Amino acid sequence: MNNHEKKVILRRQARNWLLNQSPEIHSRNSFEICRKVQEFEEYSKAETVLLYSPMKDELDILPLLQEGLNGHKKICLPKFDAITETYKAADITRGNEICLRKGQFGILEPGPENSEISLKRLDFCLVPGLMFGVDGTRLGRGKGYYDRLLSNFSGCKVGVCNQGQITCTVPVEQHDVLMDFVCTESNVFRKSK
Repeated sequence: MNNHEKKVILRRQARNWLLNQSPEIHSRNSFEICRKVQEFEEYSKAETVLLYSPMKDELDILPLLQEGLNGHKKICLPKFDAITETYKAADITRGNEICLRKGQFGILEPGPENSEISLKRLDFCLVPGLMFGVDGTRLGRGKGYYDRLLSNFSGCKVGVCNQGQITCTVPVEQHDVLMDFVCTESNVFRKSK
């Protein structure tokens, strides 16, 4: 079995696990993730942060949007570029207001009038995933959007998920981007050097 086939099986397992989580556990774990992210030294020092707009089964980190604005951070979200079929980082604000709309996949994202932000300006990034390895490996949804987005990003990359979505390692392919840390509601794992 090749790595691609192994990933297909792991995605199915992760989705089944997520279907069995109660809304209460999801809410509690989302709260804990936000708290843990705020404790990261790299997050505290970061001036420009790329977060994500959660899908229904992803941990809800949206409270960090407001926290970041109050903390004088520039907060960005991925914005889909239909021409290149890739995601780019874009500022969530226009003036002093958060300006988001439903994007390509029904996910909230910055609107067309929001400024694109160069990856070189980003200091910190939170990345969702279906499964993470304690070694920093990540299993996404299979389209490679985050791998392409982060392929030239040199800041701190933190994968976030529930403890039940953690494994020793995830099969990797050449294009896969490793996380510097993986954070769950109960643990923080640092990528092995």
